[in-house]
Amino acid sequence: MSFHFMIVLHCSSLVTSSALPEPLNLSLTWESEFRIKLSWNAPKDLDASCKVNYMITTTIGEVSRTTFKLYKEYRLSTEDAVNYTVQTNPKHCIGRTISKPVSKSITKPTELVKNFQCSLYSSKAMNCSWLPANQASDLQLYYGYLGPSHIAACSEYQYRDGQRTGCHLRGSFLQYDVYFKVNGTLDGLSVQNNFLVLPRYHVKPPAPKVKITEEGRNLILSWDPPDIGAVHCWNFILKYNKCQESLVSPGGKVSYDQRCQYRVKLKAVYTKWCGEGGSDWSEEEIYGTFSSFSTFSPSFRTQTVMSCNCVTDCVTIPPCSRYQIK
Repeated sequence: MSFHFMIVLHCSSLVTSSALPEPLNLSLTWESEFRIKLSWNAPKDLDASCKVNYMITTTIGEVSRTTFKLYKEYRLSTEDAVNYTVQTNPKHCIGRTISKPVSKSITKPTELVKNFQCSLYSSKAMNCSWLPANQASDLQLYYGYLGPSHIAACSEYQYRDGQRTGCHLRGSFLQYDVYFKVNGTLDGLSVQNNFLVLPRYHVKPPAPKVKITEEGRNLILSWDPPDIGAVHCWNFILKYNKCQESLVSPGGKVSYDQRCQYRVKLKAVYTKWCGEGGSDWSEEEIYGTFSSFSTFSPSFRTQTVMSCNCVTDCVTIPPCSRYQIK
């Protein structure tokens, strides 16, 4: 008797993943005063069937981006050191994993100025200020917002103790990101600081001027609103007093007593959903004279007048530039 055996061998194929080769010749070059270009070459001997893109990571906020290009341009503020890493990333590439990173860095520059800040005070004018961090000679400010061809130098510096500490600028800054370059010389070496400012989110208009007029038995307060931003971006805060009467007024109504003297201040406040900032308090506007039947109290009552949601006795001329005291 003979026996026949069939032996079936099952061979499992073990597929191991391997890292892609890293990008080659990573470099950083300044394309203009405010634009930097990060570029590299594709890895050698990459299989044609393997589709890849490139993962770029910066240490500022740990932001990662992918691109199919061999470069990436940045409009850069160099207030801090920046490190860039690039990795070859498998998009459609079976059995391959992301490559090791290659890196380039920009060191933090020597600080020429600190507390650099800018605020719009009208739709076409802006003030910038800073504090000198070093005794740099020939400090100069440049700015650009539309491209390399629109880079300009500050022409109206502000001074304190003989040092440049600010600049008055004119232009259409409201809708643009503005890039600044501060140049100076320290110990015989040229030093540069770059800053990025978004003017539309930082405003400081002049204080409104309040006008008080009498219409019948009412006082009408009026003012011109700032010419920055949209109507809904502004609230107004009124401070007013009259004699020693307690100014408790539901709905914002205040009885007008012709025996009393009225003192009014106003400031404009930028709402938080539009940005930050606002005006200083206006000069105090005085209406009426003292009477022997009433005395003046220096205490002020404060009331907020909403830009587009005024109380019933506020005549709305957007953005609410009239207020009625009865």
